[in-house]
Amino acid sequence: MGYIAPEMSWTPESWQAKAAQQQVQYPDAAALERVVTEMRLLPPLVTSWEIESLREQLAKAARGG
Repeated sequence: MGYIAPEMSWTPESWQAKAAQQQVQYPDAAALERVVTEMRLLPPLVTSWEIESLREQLAKAARGG
């Protein structure tokens, strides 16, 4: 893997420091907060083992397998 400059490094929180260039305006802030709260309680869309499996498959494909 190539060099990634520290300012280009990604972390789960790094996106929060970025300015939103195109932000949706929600007319009902309370409804938005309810939905966001509910979504925080839901399981992830992709599991850690699915990510690991994909990484293994990509590495295998890169090796020509």
